[in-house]
Amino acid sequence: MSTPIQISARIRDAWGIESSTLIYGQIDSTEDLTSVDSLAQNILGALDGCTDGIITDARVTLPVVLTGVKTAATANSRIEQTGLLGFSATGSPRRYTLAIPSISDDVAVMTADRVILTVDDPINILVTHLLNPAGNMTFNGCNEHNQTLTALIDASTSFRRKRRQLQRSSFEVS
Repeated sequence: MSTPIQISARIRDAWGIESSTLIYGQIDSTEDLTSVDSLAQNILGALDGCTDGIITDARVTLPVVLTGVKTAATANSRIEQTGLLGFSATGSPRRYTLAIPSISDDVAVMTADRVILTVDDPINILVTHLLNPAGNMTFNGCNEHNQTLTALIDASTSFRRKRRQLQRSSFEVS
């Protein structure tokens, strides 16, 4: 059985201008992560021989088959209404903030514009997955510098405008 894969790379030229390329492929779905990394290294090595620029960043993306999630947006959901979860991370004095676009207005998630952090409520379940308090899972939430998240500091809501929404205009046609 084959699994689709994407390998993306950012390349910078001598003038500091960057561009990215995307390589699509398929791999055997029984491959382990070490094999996927090795495959990506080989492809990136070959790509490096084809460009005069330098590869500054690369990613491997594997699709996730969505099961057990909504199939339609809830009525009146707004992408601008964003939940913000602030975390501390190992070896960093800075906060890492996870944004949750279109945070739910459900009373189990928010009450009076405040995020609910009660045990067994949706936000707490997400936080538990990210912090791995039992230490028995193979996933640990990290910040963008690969520092493990250690604690939830705070939670809030915000409204983040999206540029495309600001460009929209409405008019009547008769």
